[in-house]
Amino acid sequence: QFQEKIITYQQFSENPSVIDDPNLVVKIGNKYYNWSTAAPVMLAMQVYQKPLPQVLTASY
Repeated sequence: QFQEKIITYQQFSENPSVIDDPNLVVKIGNKYYNWSTAAPVMLAMQVYQKPLPQVLTASY
């Protein structure tokens, strides 16, 4: 089901508001997150090159 609805770079670049879809699921490694959880995880890696502690990601 996840693979069937993957958003391509082309789709995302044409419609970045896809992140507002409440059904959006983001796969990071082998785990699946909703956007409100995935966003800070991805931001920490991009800005600080460090993952958030798992305790924090579990609380989102």
